[in-house]
Amino acid sequence: MLRLLIVTLFCVSANADTLSITDGVERERHPGKFIWTDLVSSNPQDAADFYSQLFGWQINPFDDDYLVIRNHGRPIGGIALNEADGEEVRTQWISYLSSRDIDAAHERLMSAGAEAILDPMTVSGRGKFGIYAGPDGGLFGVLTAQDGDPEERGADLGDWIWIELWSKRPQVAAEFYEGLGFSVARNWASANENDRLLVAGDYARGGIVEGHPEQKHSAWLLYVRVADVDETLARAGRLGGEVVVLDGEVNSNGEIALVQDPTGGIVAIYQYPELGEVVE
Repeated sequence: MLRLLIVTLFCVSANADTLSITDGVERERHPGKFIWTDLVSSNPQDAADFYSQLFGWQINPFDDDYLVIRNHGRPIGGIALNEADGEEVRTQWISYLSSRDIDAAHERLMSAGAEAILDPMTVSGRGKFGIYAGPDGGLFGVLTAQDGDPEERGADLGDWIWIELWSKRPQVAAEFYEGLGFSVARNWASANENDRLLVAGDYARGGIVEGHPEQKHSAWLLYVRVADVDETLARAGRLGGEVVVLDGEVNSNGEIALVQDPTGGIVAIYQYPELGEVVE
């Protein structure tokens, strides 16, 4: 796992001209918000081909091993080469929380029981960031972005609209994130009384749910807003992706489904109604 993440960071450190997570305009800071995500993949180009056709993302190479994802021209993530061997090979998304001061955040994380997978380092153009595992094993990053954070805005089609931790130890995870300064509240939108929201800056920034028994690792799951779940699932199949079927779970209710890309990365797709649209 450590080698996987070092490869990711090495790939983005060679040239810094296009690594800003904003359009270059200084932004406000939104501590506790997930502001960036990287897919670490064994085949970045195959992943890029899939997602560009599935969601209409604009995905262009930064160098031989790293690609930048844009939606409607705005940077929203990256795809990095995973060169790890054997059991370490695991395509996954790693998402980054905003911090005003990564060094202070690092100390707080260590005190709270996190494991530092990669100590804070500076990459010109991107900022200073580190990567950590919570006590439940879920991987995440923390980033003090050089040009500030993307503005607070609603999710367009193709944007990230939600993120939640599918945790093997949800109560431990909730206590950990509460110790980092999040307010932890029951998720009023869920029928499961044990589902939790992570609140920061007056916004729900993510959720914590109990991981499925078939999961091997705790993992953060990203949701992408789409116009039509069924149509997106059909397109994903034509592109070589798969609908993720979990034993005992309804993986699509007409609004939400899980999709696995040809390299193994998993995202959720979410059909979120337009303002004023009636949901039956």
